[in-house]
Amino acid sequence: MNTTQTVELYKTILEQQQNSYNTLFTVLIALTTILAGSSWLWNLFIAKKQVKSEVDNFKDELTKSFIDKEVELIEKLNIEFSKRIDTKHNELYLEINRLFGIIASDKGLHSNAISWWLTCLNNSIESESHVTIRISVDEINRILKIEDFKEYVEDDLNMEFAKETLNKIPETLRLEKNEILRALSKLKINAQ
Repeated sequence: MNTTQTVELYKTILEQQQNSYNTLFTVLIALTTILAGSSWLWNLFIAKKQVKSEVDNFKDELTKSFIDKEVELIEKLNIEFSKRIDTKHNELYLEINRLFGIIASDKGLHSNAISWWLTCLNNSIESESHVTIRISVDEINRILKIEDFKEYVEDDLNMEFAKETLNKIPETLRLEKNEILRALSKLKINAQ
């Protein structure tokens, strides 16, 4: 073998090796392009739908959470407003009872005044208005201590309601309660 043939042989080997590298390089570029393209297509179509689906789910959960909180807040406000309205209604009713008691007492209608003050006392005890309880008890005591009270007592004074209401008076007003019960029992004896 001569040198030209050897050179030709090496040349052929080098060309084949060059072609192998070119083919390998082309295949690698093609694979990279396919991977990049498929990744781009994945992001464009499939991942975009998944992200949108997750965002919609999150938005739905958030909306439901806000709606639940709004409903809970509305219920709390409704309860609070109902309590306020009931309180105002009770205060108004107590004030009406108190005013009628004062007016009846000023007009000399003592048994009516006691009835109104007993009604005020009963409602005060139910609504736990300690100030009005004290005022009612003091007014009933004041009316019962009027000297000529027994002359003005009428038969329409409901003694059962009076005793029932007076038994609800708190222990802190025990002395006043006993004074009222004694005065009412004397009235009952004198009225018969």
